[in-house]
Amino acid sequence: MLNKLNQLNKSKMQQASTLVILMLYTLMLSVISLKSQAATLNELIADNQLTIATTIKQNEQQIVGQPLVIVIEVATNRWFAKGTQVKEFDLANVVILANSEITINGTKRVNGQTWSTQTSEITIYPRRSGDYVLPAIKVKISVNTEKHGIIEGIITTKQQSFTVSLPKALANIEHYIVSPKVELELSTNIDSEQNYAVGEAINLTIKITTQSSPAMMIQPLIKPKLNGISIYQKTPQVFDKSNRGELVGTRIESFTFIFEKKGKYLIPEKIVYWWNTSTNALEKIIIPSLSFNVGKSEASANTTNRNNLVFNTKQFFWIILLISLTISFAFALYRYKKALLKLYANITHLEQRHAKKAFLRAISNHDYIVAINHLHKYSLLVNANLIQLKSAQALTLNKLAFDKNSQMVLFSKYDAKQLLKTLIESKKMKQAGLDVNSAIKLNDL
Repeated sequence: MLNKLNQLNKSKMQQASTLVILMLYTLMLSVISLKSQAATLNELIADNQLTIATTIKQNEQQIVGQPLVIVIEVATNRWFAKGTQVKEFDLANVVILANSEITINGTKRVNGQTWSTQTSEITIYPRRSGDYVLPAIKVKISVNTEKHGIIEGIITTKQQSFTVSLPKALANIEHYIVSPKVELELSTNIDSEQNYAVGEAINLTIKITTQSSPAMMIQPLIKPKLNGISIYQKTPQVFDKSNRGELVGTRIESFTFIFEKKGKYLIPEKIVYWWNTSTNALEKIIIPSLSFNVGKSEASANTTNRNNLVFNTKQFFWIILLISLTISFAFALYRYKKALLKLYANITHLEQRHAKKAFLRAISNHDYIVAINHLHKYSLLVNANLIQLKSAQALTLNKLAFDKNSQMVLFSKYDAKQLLKTLIESKKMKQAGLDVNSAIKLNDL
């Protein structure tokens, strides 16, 4: 009985030993296979059957915020079994957008042979000036070889360096857009000549569009603060799209103003700085100031009171007198028609009003040269010096009229009304002996 137990234990020990030997053998084969596969990828590179190269596409003047493209090209004299995969890498002080990698399949001629290529392009946006070192990047490659079948593994690129500069014009500017083209659209129902009532609301929407720059690089607009008005800012719309293969970024900001108190209010102008990569120069996009009144003016209140007067006996006499005077006036009007018409034109500033309407109509039709002609005529009629006027609106209008490269500058009907208002104010300041342009600059601030 004891012998049988010893034989049974001996048999189990032999089986366990055999199982351990088989597991070690399988593990050893796996290690050998992996080493052989890795060595085979290296042999393909050593035998000039597989190449990997990294280049950096950068501009002659690569500045902070400007896109920079990293190009990784893998090529083989056979063909690829799978798509090349570039592993994530870390690089300080840069922005790498999600899904910014583009892979392009192609071919090229090498020593008279046609090689298959897979090119990966990764766009990054540097956030500071100075020297950068692009780290070694791991790339997973799968090649269908002639002798060994499919060989798959990871190859590491070599480090690359590049330099990013910051122009002197941008040294003291915290936020700016880097793009060859930036467009501004302003939409609002604000009317500076209207008297709004407490409780009314108005809207303002600002849309900024950039080329070759993502929307996330457009700085958010700061909500203004006005005592007596509640301001609500909607969640900004920030999105990118491709227009014929070119990246277009858009940011839309929307504000609602609800009036709580009477008074005069002003939303100051905002400046969006833009580095134009087409001209390598700093430009400014002006979001114009907006003004409005809340509560009825004294003149309108007096008019309302006059409309609510109740006639009484004493007033009847004045009505009879008014009728008599009206008849006399009608007779005189018929007899002295031409002289009275001329007098009426002078009293009511008829020519001034016609010139003003023609100017605003030309602005609405975007006929800026005609608008300037009408504005000059209006300035002569009101005895104001248009030539010496250097307001922001006047400079913008001249630029639109005589500079063919200024189509993206915004000049609305509201700006036209502000320019007319500034012209009249300059006349009053001149009569008072004040420096007109200094006052305009202070008002712009």
